[in-house]
Amino acid sequence: TVKAPFTKAPAVVAYDWNGFYAGGYWGTSLGQSSATTPGGFSDTVNFSKRGWTAGGTVGANWQAGRSWPLGLEGDLGYLANDRRFDQWNDSAVTVGVKTGGYATARARFGYLTGRSLLYLTGGAAFVQVEDAFGGCKNGFCGGAIISPVAVSSTRTGWTAGVGIASKISQNWIRKT
Repeated sequence: TVKAPFTKAPAVVAYDWNGFYAGGYWGTSLGQSSATTPGGFSDTVNFSKRGWTAGGTVGANWQAGRSWPLGLEGDLGYLANDRRFDQWNDSAVTVGVKTGGYATARARFGYLTGRSLLYLTGGAAFVQVEDAFGGCKNGFCGGAIISPVAVSSTRTGWTAGVGIASKISQNWIRKT
């Protein structure tokens, strides 16, 4: 009798997600604004406007076991979303919000499935915002003088999300 040859199964490649990383991103943003006239007027305006975003990411992962990476990640970018408009009761009053730079600081927890990482992330968010109101033609609006006002501030809040990061090679990943 002839025995079948013994062959070993191919080794399972374990992907290492330990260490520091840095990268960049770009995308589209969508903003929504709503404004209502004060006093006895009953005008309300709602609209959405598209913009763009771009920036950089830095982070570090610690892989606990074969399948459970933990990490810290931060973003620093620009959010170009100008939601101001120049129409208010048929006069040229500028009303709205404009965004600028932003940053996040987040924790990340994931599960590895081969070369892909499924993850949850969440933490703090910061964005530069400019609120604008005023600026009628020649400063005169239907019997009232409205001087342009713009107030800039940095707003804080939270951010959370889910994603998939896949290894393209040992040192390159793609996130969605």
